[in-house]
Amino acid sequence: MDRARYLNGQAALLRGVAGTFDVPSIRNRLLALANECQILARLVGESFTEGEAPRRRAAARNGHTQVKRRPRPR
Repeated sequence: MDRARYLNGQAALLRGVAGTFDVPSIRNRLLALANECQILARLVGESFTEGEAPRRRAAARNGHTQVKRRPRPR
């Protein structure tokens, strides 16, 4: 949930910064980024409420990771 809270905070920050710009293209881009942050925050929040994160951690513990790590050279 911390990630969702962080992303919502970033969205608010971007909206505040957008309000200081008189150039419409910059203001619109900042507002679009703020919107993306809110969408991501909602998706992150939903994935944690559905229990997706615990399943991923369990899969990683069982060796079902997507990224294979190389052994360290000795």
